[in-house]
Amino acid sequence: QHEAAEALYQKALSTMIAHYHTEVHPDIASIQQNLAGNLGHLGQHEAAETLYQRALSTKIAHYHTDIHIDIAEIQQNLAVVLKDLGRYKEAEKLYQKVLAIKIAYFNTETHIDVANTQQNLSIVLRCLGRYKIAEALARKVLVTKIAYYNTEKHVDVATAQQNLASILEKMKRYEAAKALYQNALIVKISHYRTEAHIDVAITQHNLAHLLIYSKTELEKALQLITQSEHTYKEHVGGKQYIKSCQNLRKTLAYEALCAQQYEVAIPCFESLIEDYPSYQSYYHNIACAYHLLGLKQEKFEYFDKAKHHFVQALKLENKINTQVEYANFLREQGCYLEAIVLLDEALIQSSDSSGALSYGPGEASVLPSAFAEKIKIEGKRAIPHPQFFAYYLKVQSLVAVQASTEEIETCLVQFTNALMNFYQTYSEAPLYDWFLENAYAFQEENASAGASLPFFDTKSSTLDSSVRQEKSYNP
Repeated sequence: QHEAAEALYQKALSTMIAHYHTEVHPDIASIQQNLAGNLGHLGQHEAAETLYQRALSTKIAHYHTDIHIDIAEIQQNLAVVLKDLGRYKEAEKLYQKVLAIKIAYFNTETHIDVANTQQNLSIVLRCLGRYKIAEALARKVLVTKIAYYNTEKHVDVATAQQNLASILEKMKRYEAAKALYQNALIVKISHYRTEAHIDVAITQHNLAHLLIYSKTELEKALQLITQSEHTYKEHVGGKQYIKSCQNLRKTLAYEALCAQQYEVAIPCFESLIEDYPSYQSYYHNIACAYHLLGLKQEKFEYFDKAKHHFVQALKLENKINTQVEYANFLREQGCYLEAIVLLDEALIQSSDSSGALSYGPGEASVLPSAFAEKIKIEGKRAIPHPQFFAYYLKVQSLVAVQASTEEIETCLVQFTNALMNFYQTYSEAPLYDWFLENAYAFQEENASAGASLPFFDTKSSTLDSSVRQEKSYNP
């Protein structure tokens, strides 16, 4: 009911200003503070900051000092807003001030109010990448809260566990973080007596994030995302989290596709298509997923769905990758002539970019055995431009339709030129070995067609540049 509360706070603020004939009064500052907190819940962080700053100035003038427990409360709330605005260093400075005031006021570091500030500070430190300091602080908070509530099964303790888990996740200590998230989730569901609470949804979302980035239990991650997203949509305060949920679902879709968990990838892409119906990549990748699932389970109904999504993807944008993927699909269905037409279109498009690299899981389904091993360049999963696969698939299709040896050999020459262009651009080791090994494997696979690669000296494992100059060909 934050919208209704905002209207009431605005009315109260107007009444108080009219009563005191000024905006600078401690009672007015208290209402400004409450209104700012409400605006923060609505995601109106800039407006909330302005009100907190006004309230802070009034209270400092009233107490003639900025070292007071009442002022510390406003500073803490202002720090929360600054954190939400991504101004982490400013938030850290304010939290440090608040912490000093509270420790002095309560004469101890183990007071629950001090622990709450330490928890907020640890979140900011995590955002700043200072994980070790954040972890130490979060562990202090957890000890204080367990002692204060005399149990680990309290919702406030669960929040502290969740905070520590988020820090450990950043440090890639996934198993420890997972255990803490799971404990927090159990406690919160028990406390709220339902899974359909926004606090439970946040924990589900965080646990799903960990499972995806640790590449474990992707099916469980999908369940958690679905549950949390449903809760977010049903609650006003959850609207700000829906976009984050969509991004998480997108990451899960690609991770599941790479991990060959097509039953997880497909519903993710379906949901993304529903939200973004004009985004070509989602149609392309769900088509790949259905294609590969059909091969895996030998169910022909998945091939119909793959074809439908390939066609939709090409209607949205005639991308080379999609043309090559669809051509491979058609070739496997025995539609060789259709595949050759698509491959020729793809090769015309790619004639100006033969040395390019293509990233991502979408192209992986057309990789034949000779190209199954992905190479790494600058720490990324990388596979060569789909032009190479277009040539490979075209040779297979030409052989299948019993094309002439001359046609097949011409295609092999084109393929070799593309490989050599790629080699000249990316000649660093270990790419050279990969290049030669797969080129020879390609030649062996097609030896039965009476064709051979003319540009390689198999005895010395080096490029024969003189032959290349004699038979170079540009598609």
